[in-house]
Amino acid sequence: MPNKVSGPCLCPPGSPNNPHYRPSPNSFHNFKPSCHRNFAIMVGGSVISANPLRQDVRSHRKCLFMCALVTVSTFQYGLDYALVGGFMAMPGFLRVFGYYDEAKRTWAIDPTVQQLISSLMTIGTFVGSLLVGPFSSKFGRRYGLWTASVLNFISTAIMLGTTSLGALYFARLILGKSF
Repeated sequence: MPNKVSGPCLCPPGSPNNPHYRPSPNSFHNFKPSCHRNFAIMVGGSVISANPLRQDVRSHRKCLFMCALVTVSTFQYGLDYALVGGFMAMPGFLRVFGYYDEAKRTWAIDPTVQQLISSLMTIGTFVGSLLVGPFSSKFGRRYGLWTASVLNFISTAIMLGTTSLGALYFARLILGKSF
C-alpha cells in the first residue's frame, strides 16, 4: 500500500515525481523534489523545504558586494560636502567664482554663492528622493540606478568644465537628484 505524504502537490497524478505516493515508508531517498518548489514535509515538528536556500556567505558574494557598494556610496554625500567646502577656500576656485577684496587684499566668495553651492545639492536630493519611488515603479529599479549614474556623470562633467555660476548651480541640483 502506498504511503501518503501531506502537502500540496504540483505534479500531475501519473508523474513519477508525485510525492503523494511512494513505494514504502522507508524509501524517502527515492523522492525527487526537483519540480516541487512549494512542497514541505513535517519532520519532528520542523519544516524541511524541498529547495532550501544556501545559508553560507560564499553563495551570496554578489549580493553582499552590492550591499557593501550601496552602503559605501552613501559616504559620497558626506565626501562631497567636505570636498566642496575645501574647494570654496582654494584660490583657483575663488578666482573663478569669487571676487577680489581690496580691503583684505585676498580672494573671497559671496556668502550667498557659498550657501547656494552647498544647499542646492540638498534640495536636489530631496526632490530626487520624492521622484525615485514613482520612477522605479514605472521603469524599474535597474533603470533608476542607471539614470542616477548618468545624472551623476553629467553633473560632475558640468562642474568640472564650467566657469559660470548658473551652470555650477544647475550641476549641483542635478547631482543632488542623482543621490
